[in-house]
Amino acid sequence: MLNSKYYCLQELVFRSYIIDCPVEIEKGSLFLDTQTKAVSLQLKLTVQGNNYKEISSVTLKIFGFDDAGDEVQGINPIIYTYMDVFLLGEKSFGENTSIIVDPRIRRIKVDLARVVMLNGNIWKFGGSEITPPEQKPISTLRNDLLEQLKRDTGHLQSKEFERVEFFPKQLDEYWLCTCGRPNNNTADKCTRCNLSKEWTFKFVNEMSIQTRLNSYLEKVQLEQERVQLEKERVQHQEEELARKRELERIRKLQEERIHNKRRNALLIILASIGISIAIFFFVVLQYINYSQASKFLAEKDYNRAIYMFDSLGDFMNSKEMVSEAVFQKANFFDSSYQLALRYYEQGDFVLAKEAFTGISDYKDSNNYLLKLDTLIGIQGTWGSLKFPITTLKFNKWKYTVIKDTTGSKSYILNNDLITSTGLNFFISNYDNGQYYLDKDIIEYHIGSTVFIYRKLK
Repeated sequence: MLNSKYYCLQELVFRSYIIDCPVEIEKGSLFLDTQTKAVSLQLKLTVQGNNYKEISSVTLKIFGFDDAGDEVQGINPIIYTYMDVFLLGEKSFGENTSIIVDPRIRRIKVDLARVVMLNGNIWKFGGSEITPPEQKPISTLRNDLLEQLKRDTGHLQSKEFERVEFFPKQLDEYWLCTCGRPNNNTADKCTRCNLSKEWTFKFVNEMSIQTRLNSYLEKVQLEQERVQLEKERVQHQEEELARKRELERIRKLQEERIHNKRRNALLIILASIGISIAIFFFVVLQYINYSQASKFLAEKDYNRAIYMFDSLGDFMNSKEMVSEAVFQKANFFDSSYQLALRYYEQGDFVLAKEAFTGISDYKDSNNYLLKLDTLIGIQGTWGSLKFPITTLKFNKWKYTVIKDTTGSKSYILNNDLITSTGLNFFISNYDNGQYYLDKDIIEYHIGSTVFIYRKLK
């Protein structure tokens, strides 16, 4: 899901359920980007039952806390909405969506706030949750019983079998499925995994598994006895078969000459058929390659499309398609370049870097990438080690110098002073000096005096 530059701050486990809610949050993780210090949340949500094509949106309330467990001020609750859920066409969603939250957050609490259906009905959280008792895990079974359960559930798909984790349990107000999900007693199927209640209690039951195992072992024993009898029967037939084989050998020697003549005639026929198939396959292969090249073009894999159309030579309109692929490739790179420039000019440096990375060989994209590493690195707040009362704040293209005695002044970064090794900028009519950026340190020079700033956040 994520590469090694992300650190997991929190694994979210949900042990309380809202039975009447059309959606449940199964699990989640809170990650810290160790390079940009951004904090993001990823959740797995599952639609209950088979009505995932009827849900328009799902809204969450997210509460953030710092590393001491105190609520982060000024942001709670964070409201986040998954829109157009019905378009996803999946029962589960959210695992590939990163929710960016305040970088001060180190712990998170998530509540379902609202679910809007396509027909206009709205579910809202009424404050009633249940926390079911623990269930006995299937993994506690003996190995032979586990193997029997696998045989019993062989008709299930792999995703459905993965849901068989616990022994089901019947309670007064609801029943617990083998996947761990509580369901109303009136429900004949689990709203999460869709397994039948009747089947679950009948087959995921230690006593019934033992009974089926005994029956299986009896069948195995009967089969072993049958195999042994078959071996004995074969053994009794060996002498008779040996005599028949000798007679057959003599007969085959007599027929060998006739057979060789027929074989040679057949080889000639097969050779003719092979030549016909080769010619046919060569023509069909041209069509297959043309279709594949068209697919690459539709998927914007321009280099492969150009290569395959070019290799087809004069076949159909392959030469025209080479020109078309070259034209589309140029338009795609130019539009991507304009989008990256717009992100860059707006100060959305992370988005700009992502856009320029995809077209790093196009025009001067690589020069922008060298600048963007510097711009992304300087964003944030810097504090002076020598004079803590002095602070530098960088937000997009704007930077602000704050002092307790002279107030604050804001400036705009000069694009010409951005280099691949750092950033030089001058604050006129304020501090007559020069700043240099190197990773997490800013040096500020006034004559022979050097002030050091370190990044705060």
